[in-house]
Amino acid sequence: MFSSAVTLAACSFARTFKEAQNYVMPVLIACMVPAAVGLMQTMELEGAVMVAPIANLTLLTRDLFQGTWTWTSAVVVWLSTALYAAAAVTVATRLFSQEAVIFADSAPLRTLLTRRWLPPKNLPTPSQVLLPVAILFPLLFYLQTALHQRSGGDLVRFIHNWGIVQVLLFVGVPGLVIWYLKLDLRRTLSLGPPRLLVWPAVILIGATSWIVATEIGVFQLKYLGRGLQLTDMEAAMRSLFSGLGLWQALLFVAVLTGVCEEVLFRGFLLAGVRRAAGKWGAIAVVGIVFGVFHLYGFKLLVTCLLGMLLAWLCWQTRSIWPAILVHIMHNAAAVCLVSLPQLTETLRFDAAGSSDHLPAHIIIPGFVLFALALLCIAAIRPESQQVSVRRAAPGAPRPLDLSKPPA
Repeated sequence: MFSSAVTLAACSFARTFKEAQNYVMPVLIACMVPAAVGLMQTMELEGAVMVAPIANLTLLTRDLFQGTWTWTSAVVVWLSTALYAAAAVTVATRLFSQEAVIFADSAPLRTLLTRRWLPPKNLPTPSQVLLPVAILFPLLFYLQTALHQRSGGDLVRFIHNWGIVQVLLFVGVPGLVIWYLKLDLRRTLSLGPPRLLVWPAVILIGATSWIVATEIGVFQLKYLGRGLQLTDMEAAMRSLFSGLGLWQALLFVAVLTGVCEEVLFRGFLLAGVRRAAGKWGAIAVVGIVFGVFHLYGFKLLVTCLLGMLLAWLCWQTRSIWPAILVHIMHNAAAVCLVSLPQLTETLRFDAAGSSDHLPAHIIIPGFVLFALALLCIAAIRPESQQVSVRRAAPGAPRPLDLSKPPA
């Protein structure tokens, strides 16, 4: 599906069948080069290779035949390829709907890309958000690997450099796309303030989400096992937080990560897919893409559900700020539990034994408060729905649906 969509997108610019053949040959050659990676015996399906288009599927096929595959690599390969395929299909669909492509002889193709010919719009289309996200996905892990090698094992230096990369990739790229396509920044990123009444429920969700996430993680580890990868990661996180100090860890891991990821996923990505996929479809897409971006198979379920929760908060409140606060509080809880042993002593549980359930005096109130907060947010009727369901008086014009941009 990915290869076919890329081929269709390239051939859509051709005026004749022979011209389309000339366009498709470079695409086929470009697909053959990464596919040949599977013939290299020294190449392993790990790290950034798992998200390399075409090469990851070739290596996975080889491992399937040899019986050396793992569930983590298979899930990452299939989900990343699905992301690339979705982006390619939406781009091909978008190209076929352009008059400059349909009537190629009457309009120059540069009108598709020249900024001065682009009309201002309120929200992006699915192709305009999925293509940058799909490009960012492998680029993210290549840069992560390069920064880790350049830091020479110094986790503090790595996290400082990674903070700069997050700002450039997660905030800079969406901002550049919004500027170039003349999109409404406020509506695209849902920067409007929510109602004041939602903040107590949002704070409750942020304060108790780590409890729910821990129990879901325990359920997942029960069937997947703890593994050396998770043990090594916990040791690395403890070393990182001790080297950074509490305030730097909160700044880089909680605040900076929370803001940057929300701008990309619950702002930019959700704005592009919300109309095409509907409420629950958009929430599912954003949550799955958010989970795939983190690339940890043993945390995939927890991360996807957290991404869906944050997308649902943004949808219900029509604002990105509640999702940002919950994300920051969720990450801050993880930092504090690792960096402050006295906090776990106060709560009377052992944070190192993450494969065990939390004590009942934490689980019961945490789940109850979390559920009550969700019910409060669910009771909110978005303003767009309120406007669209109002009944006009007899003889009066129908009210305008403010959720839709003017034609």
